[in-house]
Amino acid sequence: MNLELVSVQVCVPVLAAFALVLTGRSGAKPRLDSLEPVMESRPEPVGAAVLIASLIALVRNGSDLVEAFEELAGRRFATREVTYDRVHAMLLDRSPPAERGEGMDIIAAALAASYRLSAESGCRASDCLQAVASLQKRQAALDDARDGAFAMPRATVRLLSGLPILTVFLGELLGAHPLAFLFRWGTGLVCLATGTCFYCAGLIWMWVLLKGMEKKGGL
Repeated sequence: MNLELVSVQVCVPVLAAFALVLTGRSGAKPRLDSLEPVMESRPEPVGAAVLIASLIALVRNGSDLVEAFEELAGRRFATREVTYDRVHAMLLDRSPPAERGEGMDIIAAALAASYRLSAESGCRASDCLQAVASLQKRQAALDDARDGAFAMPRATVRLLSGLPILTVFLGELLGAHPLAFLFRWGTGLVCLATGTCFYCAGLIWMWVLLKGMEKKGGL
């Protein structure tokens, strides 16, 4: 009888401790799982316009703003807040290469500001996101207009850049042998070096002009 009593007294605490360990693990597992990525595969690039529209739809359907960003980012945030770095990472993963650049930085800053405004002032998140959507549309229209305006100058620069090579090629076809003259020691090499220097200087000058005009026409 004493042995049975002792064995019961020993087994009961052991079983209780084992049950507590299992309960603690089962309670910690959901918290750990919540930090795992929501989606296993890499998100498909859809563009800033679709992402903002999806955010508005999720918020209007009852999702929290942080949960909406987590849904589109494909992962859980360590803290329940939306920062510029997290929004920028989401846009970088979900935007095509053509949209990556200064415009994406502006949209990321606007989305982070919309979250901060909604969290601190209490205004509706959908209204803040709608303002960002309007900003994105204006920026896209501006980018399209700028690309259209610079299409002709870029095409002209490409054409003029290839004319010297085309001239030498046609000279060889006509039998003038310009390559034999240009690579001849003396006058030919001087002409080749001088022409190459002017050619490179012209390309650099045109590149600087185009870059300057793009900066003036940007946001």
